[in-house]
Amino acid sequence: MKETKCGSERMNTLKEIMDKSKAVVVLGDRRSGKTALCYQLLMQSENRYFFKHPRPELLETIGVKNCYDFADLTKLEDATVYIDECGIALPLQDKKANQKFRILLTIASHRNIKLIMSTSDTRYFTRAEEPFIDTFIVKDINYDLIKRGSPIRKAIEDFEHLDAESFTLNVNEFLIRNRKLKHLNGKHTFSLPTFWNDKFSKPYSDKLFATPVTAPITEPVAERVTETDIDIPILNAVKTRDVMK
Repeated sequence: MKETKCGSERMNTLKEIMDKSKAVVVLGDRRSGKTALCYQLLMQSENRYFFKHPRPELLETIGVKNCYDFADLTKLEDATVYIDECGIALPLQDKKANQKFRILLTIASHRNIKLIMSTSDTRYFTRAEEPFIDTFIVKDINYDLIKRGSPIRKAIEDFEHLDAESFTLNVNEFLIRNRKLKHLNGKHTFSLPTFWNDKFSKPYSDKLFATPVTAPITEPVAERVTETDIDIPILNAVKTRDVMK
């Protein structure tokens, strides 16, 4: 099975995926490197957007704009949009959300909007959505939990000929399955984006984005002694002595 390893080949592979795909889906377990790979795919385009990112100010540092809702997204043209964890942006239980998603896939093809979507749930994309997806990318995932008939299940079976249940990938590895770009099918590697850090990996963490509060520095103030601070009998004795003088 062909593997790409050198830096230029890696980037050429990602660039070709984005140049020749309208919709790319990245599936894998949590902490398998989905988000980092999706950012690398997103950075292959010029007009870049992220759908409903919780930290828009973070996106500005890498030249990515935030899409706040579907109204914004469907007005775009000649753009690339990344939807991270589709189950959060469009929960499976929300039938209207799934209808919107299918409408989005249709509109995107007419307005030259490229979509990058990631999820840990292989059930998210049904047979109704799969025809709209050009490229499936597989990260490390539990083969036993993948629904039957899924393109990613087929990608794993083509890669692990003898025992698909033993399938595993390192964080920097992924499989490609594209019906038309057959020369790309197989295992590839990628490197982290140069800007990558914990804030991009965990944008919902309040702790990472909390601004440390520094207590103001103040000069020590000398204590001022008042009559109330002195024992009453002693105070009366001092006053009597002063009168006698």
